[in-house]
Amino acid sequence: MLGYLARRLAMTIPTLLLVAVAVFTLVRLIPGDPVQVMLGDNADASQEAQLRAQLGLDEALPLQFLHWLGKLLTGDLGHSITNNLPVLPLILERFQVSAVIVLVAVAAAACIAVLAGLIAAWKQNSALDLAVVGIATLLLSIPGFWLGLLLLLLFGLELKWLPVIGYVPFSENFWQAAAFMLLPIATLTMIEVGVLTRMARAASIEVLRLEYVTHARAKGVPEWLVLGRHVLPNAFAPR
Repeated sequence: MLGYLARRLAMTIPTLLLVAVAVFTLVRLIPGDPVQVMLGDNADASQEAQLRAQLGLDEALPLQFLHWLGKLLTGDLGHSITNNLPVLPLILERFQVSAVIVLVAVAAAACIAVLAGLIAAWKQNSALDLAVVGIATLLLSIPGFWLGLLLLLLFGLELKWLPVIGYVPFSENFWQAAAFMLLPIATLTMIEVGVLTRMARAASIEVLRLEYVTHARAKGVPEWLVLGRHVLPNAFAPR
């Protein structure tokens, strides 16, 4: 097992190296001079030369890439141009917020989608099935950014139930933090529900057609027990 993991990790090294080269090249192809952006229009030539040497932009591109890669491997992502703070702590600070939103939204979407997909598969080709598939398709078709804007307009600006912008850590005020998180989580949940419901329905239909489900029904097992004990574990088990 450890050998397999080691081989898989070794296979990712060329991919990561290619991604690093691509990112470095794309950044260098962006028009404009980063030194002039950081110093502004009032900087003189000596200030520009000093900052260029400090950032290593006066070296050849291969040397710039090697220095950048070395700092990247040590966790040094440089400093933000906006507030001159280290980039890595800023990323970690914002990653905590994104992680909470994604984890809660995916968990909620999975619970809703599994139940909806299972019921839709059980009532295949019925009005309930068509309604579930229609809603899932609609949610799948709506762009996430547009759905988020609609929720902001409705619940933030029109009804004024939830805040539109800002963030409060859970450590300071749990309920205010939850209020700020609710709209992003709801948006992501609705988008994920559309995708997962269709997958859950297809997997459940496949299991419902198997012989052991027919055998269980022939033995007189209650339908809710067939769905809960035979269909649900096998439809959503790892494959």
